[in-house]
Amino acid sequence: MPLPISSIEQVDVVNLLGILLSCSFCFDAQVCNVPKLCSQRVYLLKLLRARDQGLSREQLHTVFLALVVSRLRCALPAWSGFLKTDQTGQINTFLKRLYKYGFSCQLLRLETLINESDKKSIP
Repeated sequence: MPLPISSIEQVDVVNLLGILLSCSFCFDAQVCNVPKLCSQRVYLLKLLRARDQGLSREQLHTVFLALVVSRLRCALPAWSGFLKTDQTGQINTFLKRLYKYGFSCQLLRLETLINESDKKSIP
């Protein structure tokens, strides 16, 4: 290992294009961070669903795909293999709740998103 350079800050986790990567090349921080980011975006969906905005379920579904599902799919083939069973369950419960609240027209499951992402990444 080269000697550390005092003018360069060393960090344990770095954000590379929205993906959190740790110094040990694992994605634990990413796996923990994605559900938090998605939950924060639900607030906007709640505002858009409010009666004064008047968005239909189809329109909310489009915004849901853009704000939440796109965040889940970001580099999903790279970090999905690091998910634990309880983390997968939490994300599926989160997606089910958003469907129940009317933000999505179809019930999505994380396993489906992973399979779709894997198929699209194969040349």
